[in-house]
Amino acid sequence: MTDPWLVSASERLTVSLGMGPAKGKKLDMSPFWLLVPLSLGIFAVFGIFGWVCANHVPASMFYFLDAVVPIVVFAAGCLVLHHEYRPSFTQLGLLPDVFRSPKVRRWIYLAIGVSVALRIIQLLFAHLRGATTSSGFLSPVQEAWEHLPTYVIVSVALGPLMEELAFRGYIYLVLRQNWGDIVALLVPSAVFGAMHGSLLLIPFCLSLLWIYFNNRAGSLWPSIAAHIVFNAGLLIFPPFPGR
Repeated sequence: MTDPWLVSASERLTVSLGMGPAKGKKLDMSPFWLLVPLSLGIFAVFGIFGWVCANHVPASMFYFLDAVVPIVVFAAGCLVLHHEYRPSFTQLGLLPDVFRSPKVRRWIYLAIGVSVALRIIQLLFAHLRGATTSSGFLSPVQEAWEHLPTYVIVSVALGPLMEELAFRGYIYLVLRQNWGDIVALLVPSAVFGAMHGSLLLIPFCLSLLWIYFNNRAGSLWPSIAAHIVFNAGLLIFPPFPGR
């Protein structure tokens, strides 16, 4: 691998997902703090662009951009952090034989089950507070079906992978190595929740649970699988009013 841009050539992530020692050698946080304002700036610019162009851009194009921009930002962030700190797939628990491990499979199934339950609770709550359209759809369900190809490719396939690598992979490990388990648990979870606006409580709780499951499994596979299923959960409703 090529030398990093900002940190010393010998510096790298040494902690792993799992229940072992949390802290390691202090890392140079320059790449991490550089990415934070850049990412926030990109989201702010896109937010302004969306506000200005909302009535002038076709709904399908706006939905596509709204879904793709965060994925591009997270993917770029992951590449930078990987280049700088050089974690291995072993540290992230992403080797194929890890996925086939019975222990990891058990935590994957548990993570999926909890995520399905919380998705159902979220949709029931949205239904009870009247977050439906004139056709009787729950708003997020209708959007998913109206933009189905984009939703499946970006929000079900690519989005969970990029977000898990970013929040519960690279960011989690960097914070864990420098400041320990509690900071690494709360900071990515709070940011992940805040990204989802008024729905922040459920994503925040999910992130806490997913980090716990990942550490018990020593792998990122439980949260990746659960995140995919959670996002795909909107499609359990039929594409027509069910009343």
